[in-house]
Amino acid sequence: MAFERRRARLGDLAFWLAVASSTLVGLTLLVSEIGSLLGAPPQQAWFSLMVGTGIALAVVCAFAGVVTAHVSRSQEGASRRARSALVVGYCILGSLAAMAVLATVTLIAVAHD
Repeated sequence: MAFERRRARLGDLAFWLAVASSTLVGLTLLVSEIGSLLGAPPQQAWFSLMVGTGIALAVVCAFAGVVTAHVSRSQEGASRRARSALVVGYCILGSLAAMAVLATVTLIAVAHD
């Protein structure tokens, strides 16, 4: 009895990268909230490093998911998982970019007051 190995498809990989990215964003927000409740101020280096690392890993996973989904769609055709990976990846990248712009504008507004 021979086992048939199913080849991993790029759409599936893109989907799981998008899932990992959204999970990392959620975990980072959860760690940030728990740290704030336990009294860890954002000025502590370990706290800022942990939150920054979580956001950076989420961006890398989202970007890799979007690139992999585009490659999957061009090589393997349109799969549902590749499309959902594109939606999730672009939403995460867009929301993090909007958050970065909002933080920059807030920083500039506070600095000029």
